Amino acid sequence: MLFSLKEMQDYQVRFAGGEQAAVRTVLIDDFDWVVRYLAVHVDDRVMLLSPYAVDEIDFQNGVISVDVTREMALNSPQIGADMQLSRELEQQLSDHYQWPYYWEPGDVPNTSPGDLTAIPLIELELDRREEEEQQEALIPETGSRESEGETTAQNIHLRSTNEIFGYSIHTTNDDRDAGKLTDLIIQAENWNIQYLVVNTGGRLGTGKSVLVSPTWVQRFDENRSRVDIDLKEDSIHSSPAFTGVRDLTPEYQAKIQEHFTRK
Repeated sequence: MLFSLKEMQDYQVRFAGGEQAAVRTVLIDDFDWVVRYLAVHVDDRVMLLSPYAVDEIDFQNGVISVDVTREMALNSPQIGADMQLSRELEQQLSDHYQWPYYWEPGDVPNTSPGDLTAIPLIELELDRREEEEQQEALIPETGSRESEGETTAQNIHLRSTNEIFGYSIHTTNDDRDAGKLTDLIIQAENWNIQYLVVNTGGRLGTGKSVLVSPTWVQRFDENRSRVDIDLKEDSIHSSPAFTGVRDLTPEYQAKIQEHFTRK
């Protein structure tokens, strides 16, 4: 099942004891294209919950049930308001909740059998794993990076949806701004990001919305608040219109794949 991550930002998290807290933002990993954490606020504190903690999602009522108690969340490692995470802090979180370390080597791909997007995402995953090995000196296994001779521990691939929704979509093949990133479409079974939703109308949001696979994304440029995509503006604007998750039939997804294969 596919769902809108923007809509999930309005959901409630229901703890194991029955208490609830609102989802404030979601942290995605732009390296592996997957949701890593749901951020909720409890007693003016930011709590991060991994999809590993999710028992059930009630899409009709907008409730995410987790196997974590409110007390356990309050006793979790302190997260700053900016939600900048080091790999060491992520390890502390995982140890507290007894979650597996997602950064350890695992099976690929994460897509479900028969998924029309599986082939390009398999290729993406394998290419990224190869790139990670080649750039090990720049992005060590701990998730840190070298900057001006000093090691910074921030995990540079985690991004808040509150930050990136609204980023401009910059097509690097013709140096154009093709619209705005307005949503991400997620696969419920494994929390993988299947599509970026792009509104082609720019700042006013008056144009149509289209879907773009993350396989085309080259980088997030936080300094310019944009996403660089290896396409041309016309390729995005001429893509089949997207009006909601209900559009995501196998036939519609095949049409999208065919469109961008021609490009």
